[in-house]
Amino acid sequence: MTPSSVTAVYSDAYVSTFDIHKPSIRNILFRKYGNQGFGFFHVLDTLGYREAVDQTAYSHFEEDWIHQTFSSRNAVASPGAGNPILITLAAADLDSSNRFFVQVNDDVMFNNQVTGHVTAINVAVPSAPVVTIYPHQSTDNIGAVAAGDTMIIYSDAWAEGTAQPAGHVNIPIKYTFNCKITKVTNEATGSEMTNRIWVDYMSDGQKLGAWFWKGQYDADYEMAARIDGALMFDRPTTNAALVALEQRTTFGLVPWVRSGGNVDTYTPGFYSIVDFDSTNETLDANFAPNEMLELLGISANIEISNLFTNSFDAGSIVYASFKEGKKAVDLNIDFSSFSKNGRTWHFKRMDSFNHPKFYGAPGFNFRNMMVMTPMDKQRDADPSGKGNMIPSIGMRYKALGDYNRQMKVWKTGGAKASTNQTDKDEMNQRTEFGSEYIASNRFFLTEAL
Repeated sequence: MTPSSVTAVYSDAYVSTFDIHKPSIRNILFRKYGNQGFGFFHVLDTLGYREAVDQTAYSHFEEDWIHQTFSSRNAVASPGAGNPILITLAAADLDSSNRFFVQVNDDVMFNNQVTGHVTAINVAVPSAPVVTIYPHQSTDNIGAVAAGDTMIIYSDAWAEGTAQPAGHVNIPIKYTFNCKITKVTNEATGSEMTNRIWVDYMSDGQKLGAWFWKGQYDADYEMAARIDGALMFDRPTTNAALVALEQRTTFGLVPWVRSGGNVDTYTPGFYSIVDFDSTNETLDANFAPNEMLELLGISANIEISNLFTNSFDAGSIVYASFKEGKKAVDLNIDFSSFSKNGRTWHFKRMDSFNHPKFYGAPGFNFRNMMVMTPMDKQRDADPSGKGNMIPSIGMRYKALGDYNRQMKVWKTGGAKASTNQTDKDEMNQRTEFGSEYIASNRFFLTEAL
């Protein structure tokens, strides 16, 4: 039998064998990666760019160009002064029924600023109409035309007593988006739910009563991360194998811009004011609004910061088109703003583009990406004139009546919950959401060569 008391000196080495010492453990869980944050979902959420939708697929129509140009299918030699030129329309100028925009009696201009008049259009070969154009002045030479050269129609002219021309029909473009379902679950057994831990809270102030509470914070983070990723990078599902499994994805911002917007490249470390102005000119040509949001990878953010050193207003510009005239500091979103050539830019660094476990992982090059989105709103058609203002970037979620699937959170299990006989609980999260972006021609994406 071991005696309960012996002759000895109380020492750390000896007493520690009794396992009686209380461990010296800080009651703080340090977040060495910060909040491991995201950006785009939180931007849309904070700005309130969310709207319910009552179908899994939803669409909108966009007006195409009302007026058209036309191009030459082939190279044509110089006809000489006063002589006509015969232009075969490019295939892109014809629709599926071989209809086209240019008409007899249109006045056109060539890229050398010589003007002329359309006197005839030969449709003997319906898929290759030939347009005859005489220069207005007998001394003008239209000159050689290269394959792909564009002509503009700037007016028309008619003789007295003539009939009216045929009409034009503007064909709208339909864009369809889908809601997708995203789910996350946090599980804990009844025993673990009653185990106390040393750390009481995290270094950002979030309280921790048990370790499964940390699991719930993690689940919240995972849900936000997956929504953020879908809104930024999802591609619509068209693969028959996945469609058969009833898989649905939405349309991410980056693929959306690539599908019909403006895309350019730059050499890292050499982004210049000329590059910036060129982007601005392209957006002007596409009638982009005077307020743009620019989402930046960290390297791209450095390029912009170096370009406009000491020019930014951190939250001092009023974001009237964002939310009720509030400033960025009021919205708790870290924007920097800058105005140039009549356009205001709101710059937002995208931490996820540099996240080593997401888009900053080895081999991925989103650090140098710049994604520019319009920040204007269009009024929804409403005969009363009270239609909602629709943003150019937004998030939709399924809802009908008093039931919406923007975010469903519920508990199941047989520990603290009482839905089954299993001694564990699950905290479940589910959302059904999608993106909606309007007029891709007003978006711009710049990336590294």
